[in-house]
Amino acid sequence: MAEERKSIESIIDEHFQALSRSMKKAAEYIVRDSAGVAFLPAAQIGELSGVSEASVHRLAAALGFKGFADMQKHIQAGVIENRTVVRLRASTAGRLSETFRPERVMQTDMDNLRRTIELDQGEQLWQSAKLIGEAGRIFTAGWKASGGISSYLAYCLNFMLGCAQMLSMEEMAERAACLGKGDVLIAAGFPRYSAATLKVAEMAQANGANVIVITDHPISPFCRYADVSLFAATSSEGFLDSYTAPFSIANSLVQTVSQIRKERVMQQLEKMEHSLKAFKDLHQSGER
Repeated sequence: MAEERKSIESIIDEHFQALSRSMKKAAEYIVRDSAGVAFLPAAQIGELSGVSEASVHRLAAALGFKGFADMQKHIQAGVIENRTVVRLRASTAGRLSETFRPERVMQTDMDNLRRTIELDQGEQLWQSAKLIGEAGRIFTAGWKASGGISSYLAYCLNFMLGCAQMLSMEEMAERAACLGKGDVLIAAGFPRYSAATLKVAEMAQANGANVIVITDHPISPFCRYADVSLFAATSSEGFLDSYTAPFSIANSLVQTVSQIRKERVMQQLEKMEHSLKAFKDLHQSGER
């Protein structure tokens, strides 16, 4: 192997034409879902790609690895690195560009949802919802691509419970220092993992707050600070990860909280409606 670590996508591209038909099928599946296969045994990768387990082992050797375990370690390392530029190049040139179909983007989203459902995280969702429902204050953290998930959770949970807010980058240090017992932090983090979000999660744990993380894999650095970890598949054929499944996890969490704290949610919604009506009446009176 070269001294500079190459992505599995690049290695496959270099060797693709020399592969057998069955090895090409396995290679194409790995390129399409490298994050997903990072923790699967060779037999399951073979089953998912429609080839034998032996073909997966032969593929590893053909790509220059010592064996399947060596190839899988290489794939796992790529999961936590910045793959954006590499995937952008792969998705706009050569073999991948020729086979691109827009509808496959939606198919990949459906596959991510299926894989996330198969993780069977009902217990973790109930546990997370209980922590949120009992919290005195709820904070969400997540920036860059994860910011949409963090913002969505803060809005919905504040609408339902009246005590949630998203931590802003400008006030991050001050707010993080105030997190403590009785608080819940929901941190969303996906590759490349935000150092700022990680620091907030670390400080929250150290100060006694409960930490819920929404991330992609058990090897995610966020898991070390979590009381509860929720996982979502983010595979994509494009240069950016798909966030369909993480948003579905967030939505499931919101709906589960509404079931656990029905009375509190109803009271908060009634207060919200009263407030909205008061401001609407004020606005209308100002127009006259």
